[in-house]
Amino acid sequence: MKTYHFELILNRPTTEADDEQLFEHFHGRVSPALANGVPILYVHLPAPSMDHAIREAIRGVTHLDLSVKRIEVDPSIFVAA
Repeated sequence: MKTYHFELILNRPTTEADDEQLFEHFHGRVSPALANGVPILYVHLPAPSMDHAIREAIRGVTHLDLSVKRIEVDPSIFVAA
């Protein structure tokens, strides 16, 4: 299974309690951050497809009263080597 890397731009910064729950839920495969005041969740999830990884990540954050405003993916992952 391939590991997919992408960023979720969130509706609000995470709290310390959110961070703990995210760590437990995703087994340390996400990293919350604040970049120029923008709340971001860096995601590194193994999944059968990028679509599956994104859906899993969104499901995981919605139970914490977080909303995803935008998903950012490095376009180079779609270029064949």
